[in-house]
Amino acid sequence: MSFFIQVCILAIAKGLSSSCPTGLNFDLTFYVTSSTNDYLACNSKLEAKAVLSDTKITGLTSIWDTSTTNNVYHCLLTKYFYVPGILISASVDVFTDDTTTMFINDVKVSEITQQICFFQSIANISSYMHQGQNKLYIDAYNNGGNGYFGYKLTIKSKLI
Repeated sequence: MSFFIQVCILAIAKGLSSSCPTGLNFDLTFYVTSSTNDYLACNSKLEAKAVLSDTKITGLTSIWDTSTTNNVYHCLLTKYFYVPGILISASVDVFTDDTTTMFINDVKVSEITQQICFFQSIANISSYMHQGQNKLYIDAYNNGGNGYFGYKLTIKSKLI
């Protein structure tokens, strides 16, 4: 290969390597929230798509399997979500009427037993999560009157 061609190849390679960014970090914040895309299994019935409750408290979307529940009722939610990159931090807000127990990856993260409308915010739940697929499980009870709950996970990760 001639010297001229070698110099041209080196010049092109140097130009390409300086135009392609390497070693950059990207911060990513995303949310896992209650919505009508959730499926609930309630009172031993088949799993059904969640419906919006008439109640919107604390900015969370309140869901249940029906908007007209007025008696004792029990609902379960299982939702899978993916954490890309390196997990930096995670927090959760949860609201319920009447009681809920929340698990992330089969570890209890939150339990609300007030049996009345109640909001809870937990600042650091990152120790319960990991990179890749994670599982959210909520066990909710309504003891009479309207029943509903809502949640919002805020997850920050770093893509490298």
